[in-house]
Amino acid sequence: MTVLNVDTRVETMRIVRHLDAGLLGDVYEVYDEGSRETFALKVIKREFVDELHFSDHFERECQVISQLENDAVLDLGLFGATKWKHWLRYEFFERFEMEDNSVRTLLDYLQVKPTGLDEVEVAFLTGQILQALVQAHSMGLLHRNLKPSNVLIRRPEEEPLEVKISDFGLVRLVGEARFRELWDLSFPEEVNYTLLQSKPSEENSEAQAFLPGLETKLFRTPEERSGAEVEESGDLYAVACMAHWALTGEPLTENGKLRLSADLNPGWRTWLMRGTAENPNERFADAKDALKQLPRPGTSLRYAEMPFEREGQHRDDRTSPYMEGEERSTEGAESNLKGTDQGKPSWRPWAIFSAVSVVICLSLFGLWQLYRTGYHSPSTIYKSTASDDYYKLKFGFYQGGAEWKGFPTGKKMKDKRQRIKGNDKGGRDQPRHGTGEWTTTDDGHYVVRIKMRFQTLPDDDGETPKKDRALAAMAGKGNDDLYITWQDVLSYDPEEDRFQWLKRIQDGIEYFPGREEGDASKLGLFVAKRFDSNPETTGKPVPRVVKADIYFEPFDRN
Repeated sequence: MTVLNVDTRVETMRIVRHLDAGLLGDVYEVYDEGSRETFALKVIKREFVDELHFSDHFERECQVISQLENDAVLDLGLFGATKWKHWLRYEFFERFEMEDNSVRTLLDYLQVKPTGLDEVEVAFLTGQILQALVQAHSMGLLHRNLKPSNVLIRRPEEEPLEVKISDFGLVRLVGEARFRELWDLSFPEEVNYTLLQSKPSEENSEAQAFLPGLETKLFRTPEERSGAEVEESGDLYAVACMAHWALTGEPLTENGKLRLSADLNPGWRTWLMRGTAENPNERFADAKDALKQLPRPGTSLRYAEMPFEREGQHRDDRTSPYMEGEERSTEGAESNLKGTDQGKPSWRPWAIFSAVSVVICLSLFGLWQLYRTGYHSPSTIYKSTASDDYYKLKFGFYQGGAEWKGFPTGKKMKDKRQRIKGNDKGGRDQPRHGTGEWTTTDDGHYVVRIKMRFQTLPDDDGETPKKDRALAAMAGKGNDDLYITWQDVLSYDPEEDRFQWLKRIQDGIEYFPGREEGDASKLGLFVAKRFDSNPETTGKPVPRVVKADIYFEPFDRN
């Protein structure tokens, strides 16, 4: 694929620099001249775009992928097509400097940490990835190409590393069979996993072109390399392989030989053995199981004598900190585990601690049961039965945060400011996001207040081109006139776990649920006068509207 030149324009975005080349496309840093923000733009390779029906498939799959929202997943904010360029826009992750190296991905980080990472850091990074997989897999979404270069990281000041999984579900765009052709190859002899452990150089520049495919192959399960289809266990296998590399400083090769330090928490050996087992039935049941079994950092070493390899040998050309089959002495191990003062009874403090813990757990469980039976589920997405409106109301007893997603249009809302249309050249019918809060009233109703940014074209003055008017409208992000606010009043039914939509208030006007008389399919929100027997109209008659029930019900993304 030809790399786009600097200053090339894609919609309102301008290419700043080329960031990375992958199996499916190239990633660029772009500057959006409308919002005046920097983003990462992935442009799919033209060899895929030219295939029959790709555009329709691209749009459908991107709509599915855009539904995934998790703190550890790079959010797909926008996508579209401009001529042959099919693109996806993501949050931009700035590189950070470390030991004279530029770091943006977990692969970069592992390359500047050749002896491996601290156990606590590995547990933290792995935990974030697994939490994202728990949500994604529950939606039926697989990543299908998890590897260190697809895990973005950044280091907030004095905070642990923040993880964002990129390219989630992009294999769906081209199909698993087509994607296999890119990595299931016989690579040249000079192309091997050791190249992944160091930064690119002029000496191996030709071999570097093969590394995206080699890296993908290295993190595929044995059964996938043999031609089997991808399943959930494939993502979990890749996570275990990344954890092994992070702990040891070396990738887990195709022979599956584990190499773990003698001083490592022995729980890691058990976890990695299960996560990388050759038989898929011996691996973790799902992402929740893998997360639950993840070794907790800081625990004492319980066994001083144990094997540290899976019948493997080390490379002779490298000094290794790992055991080579010799037995470790157990002298002093018992005293280290039990403590130096063994004469004093230790059961009493532990008994008190255990009793207090049980009381606390029971109390918390009781409070949760009380909340669960009377309040909404903070982890559930509720979708309207009449429109593409989605709500997620966060935890709280009397108030909490709220998130909204939908496709606001003038046809639905009768508000010209919400007529957000897709661009003819791309970005068509994108879902909009809004945030706010919910509170409860004295009568138990929920009041959800949402604020959403919109874009609208100024009136045509006959001189300013449409494109310039659009750019002018998108400028000025902080202008309150560019935001829509509304309130939805809802009634919650805990037995059915659903909300009834009572009304919406916007710009001082109240809208109520209803449908056109004689057509049950035309549900929506209408102003009060539409419910009158003889509605006042201007122009042709307007169908009478009758009251109807509209609900927000739990949304199953599968």
